[in-house]
Amino acid sequence: MNYPPIYKITKDMFATYECGDILAAHSIVKSAIDNFPEYNSKLLFWNACLYASQGQSEKAFSVLNYALDNGIWWASEILLTEPDFLLLKDEEEFRHILSIMKNIEESDRLESAPKISLCTNNEEKPYIINLHWHSTNIEEYKKYFEDYCRFSQTNMCFIQSSQKIGSHDYCWDDQQLAILEVLEVLEEHNVEVSEFWGTSQGSIIAYQLAVRQKKKCVAMMPALNAEIIEQNSTKGLEIQIVIGDKDPFLKDVKEFYQKILEYGANVLFQEIPGVGHYLPENLEYYLNKQNGKTT
Repeated sequence: MNYPPIYKITKDMFATYECGDILAAHSIVKSAIDNFPEYNSKLLFWNACLYASQGQSEKAFSVLNYALDNGIWWASEILLTEPDFLLLKDEEEFRHILSIMKNIEESDRLESAPKISLCTNNEEKPYIINLHWHSTNIEEYKKYFEDYCRFSQTNMCFIQSSQKIGSHDYCWDDQQLAILEVLEVLEEHNVEVSEFWGTSQGSIIAYQLAVRQKKKCVAMMPALNAEIIEQNSTKGLEIQIVIGDKDPFLKDVKEFYQKILEYGANVLFQEIPGVGHYLPENLEYYLNKQNGKTT
């Protein structure tokens, strides 16, 4: 599958950062800002974090102010819980930036609404409903699946949450609201559903919808845990799980897998060697196994 440029940028940056090579990670981010400004809602945040982690607070503040000047903001909770910003939290400039972003956040959230994007290859077939991960939007997320849809002639419906956590980013933190919104969007646009898919946080909502509508669920790099299992509705549920063996959610997902098997679900569990919490480059290989294909 041909993923958008942000995929490689993200993998390379975090790989170097986790190895402790902060300067190399920062070089990747600064180069990406120059070459891929369409991703600046992520890149500028990382840029500020990396400056802060190196003790360069003035440069970090400069990046945050530049973001504001260009209509980019992040939720106050994200700013306050980011470890790299811990040393900045008592600075007057940080509190000033936080106050401005919080005001924008409250205003933008009032106007936010769910959004739908359809990839139609056969008007006679139903749609796979595909729900994005935390901190993205459907314009960015759907690019990961465009090749798959085109080559497999699959219809796919992408739905964006209304729960805004940044100028360009959304989440599914309020699960009940998320489920309600997805169902309302599907009804409003008269979308016939074949399966529910979700990546990371989106997998939680996809699973709950699949249970309610008795559809298959495909959970990619999921954030599933045993506590969300609805025992009385799980028997016979078809669910496919694709997760990397380096994924930090793996332990929770394995507990979910064992429990849901006990409750009578039909599960295809696929653990990918060497992969962390991101979509593998050969994702279509694993997705195709749902139809008995391996190539």
